[in-house]
Amino acid sequence: MTGSTISQQVRKQGIAEAVEAAREASRTGQGSSNSIRWRDADHVLPVATVSLDLVLLNPHSHRIKSYVQSLDNEQQALIQSDPFGSEAQSLIEKILAGTEGYGRIKNTLARDGQRDPGLMTSEGVLVNGNTRAVA
Repeated sequence: MTGSTISQQVRKQGIAEAVEAAREASRTGQGSSNSIRWRDADHVLPVATVSLDLVLLNPHSHRIKSYVQSLDNEQQALIQSDPFGSEAQSLIEKILAGTEGYGRIKNTLARDGQRDPGLMTSEGVLVNGNTRAVA
């Protein structure tokens, strides 16, 4: 699902290209943007379409962190030592696919598509939308 097997350079370049295309689309009236509040300031960001291959699930997200803390010590150590490696990302993906409401989210996405954009860093780490990315 997620792009833990591609290099960070490829990931950053792909994201930068998608963001630039979204900015250009917004400038010409072809794209859209969203306003977010971050660190006591409002920011208007372009909505970019990014391949899921570029996305990294965020084990530090408040919604995922408690699930990670409930894993056995070996699994926790795996995620802690290499949170964006393929093994940790696969484990996080399994956790999210097993959460309550996952089926509903998956069905809604299949029926309606993604209505609200997720938010991610320029390095590909999701700030929100982790479960939607897995679904």
